[in-house]
Amino acid sequence: MRRPKHELANASPRPAAAGEPSRAGPRSARQERLLGSRRFWIAWTGLAVLTLALTLGAHLTSRYPGDVRLAQTLQSLDVPVLGGVLHLENTIGSPWPAVTIIAALTLALFALRRPGLALLFAGTNALRGVGSIVKDLVLRPRPAVPLVHVREHASGTSFPSGHVFSAVLLYGMLAVLLELAPLPRPVRRGAQGVCLAIVLLMGPARVYVGAHWPSDVLGGYLWGTLLLLLVLGLRRDADRVPRLLPPETAEAGAGE
Repeated sequence: MRRPKHELANASPRPAAAGEPSRAGPRSARQERLLGSRRFWIAWTGLAVLTLALTLGAHLTSRYPGDVRLAQTLQSLDVPVLGGVLHLENTIGSPWPAVTIIAALTLALFALRRPGLALLFAGTNALRGVGSIVKDLVLRPRPAVPLVHVREHASGTSFPSGHVFSAVLLYGMLAVLLELAPLPRPVRRGAQGVCLAIVLLMGPARVYVGAHWPSDVLGGYLWGTLLLLLVLGLRRDADRVPRLLPPETAEAGAGE
């Protein structure tokens, strides 16, 4: 039975379900259409090939040409404020602060009755373990004296940088979720800018303390981006599944 036009005009829009993104503007809608599209997966495959090639090279050589020069150049920078910022970055990227942020935001999303987003955020950050697996397979030694000045004597192997890898997953997904937050646009963009700054500075911070070669942090950026995009692309594909059903099937399911 068709509803009268005046009822349709006065009907309020369907509220978003728990974990369901709110309606986005034109630019966000274009980004949503790109995620999970054929072009998206072609680009993702290219990124995967590049990441695997860099990883294989890291397994075969202890450092890439230019690693020593780039590391020495960064460590020679005599800017007091920069040194303090990079040391702060290393503290932010260490395991306990990162795990605390992940746990707090996951619980907050559950408290806000957004279980879908909570699981998406926690699940994405659970992929941090992939970095440890890659490290164990590559077995690249860390930088050492006299090639560079080692301020932090980190344990384990060097490729990819775990701090960078984890920062891309944590603050990258946080920036994505902030796009859905009911905040004023300037506040939302400011918070996303902070997330981006943390990610971009994490790589130089790891080289600055002598814990990684520049190619190690590049590997962290590539692996983190690869997995973050994989999660977002698969999530977008999952959202498209109901649309593949015939209209009568979807209507029948909605009426049950």
